[in-house]
Amino acid sequence: MPARPASEWRCAQSCTRVAHEARYNLIARPGSSRYQNSTAFIAELIAAAQLPQDSPNRAQAQAMLAAQGFAPDVLHIPYAKRVLGGLFAANIVFTDHSLATRLEGRYPVVTVRAIKAHLRALDLILAQREFRGGEAVEPGAL
Repeated sequence: MPARPASEWRCAQSCTRVAHEARYNLIARPGSSRYQNSTAFIAELIAAAQLPQDSPNRAQAQAMLAAQGFAPDVLHIPYAKRVLGGLFAANIVFTDHSLATRLEGRYPVVTVRAIKAHLRALDLILAQREFRGGEAVEPGAL
């Protein structure tokens, strides 16, 4: 799937509507059509902006990410936390992942770190800036 050059990226309001899935899941599976977390929204929005059509859909944005080799982070969630999180957290849906993933406790999830790595692999990061408490800090500084 050919991508638009970064200089031609545009994402009208239609892109944000297309990329947004209202059903939030903190640990949404990358590529899920049922759920989304906030970082998956950003990744899909970036992918949608690269697509040649003006009104792409989520599936097309997700396909673009897959074609570009996007690699999610894998979070290990211990069994006790999975049981308690599933019972008491309204925004965590473990069933968005396969049974094998749930049994193993290793969940692929879109994170800021995964997005940064993806953009770096595509040579799309020109600069990085971080702000804490309204002050600029060196990227990665604690």
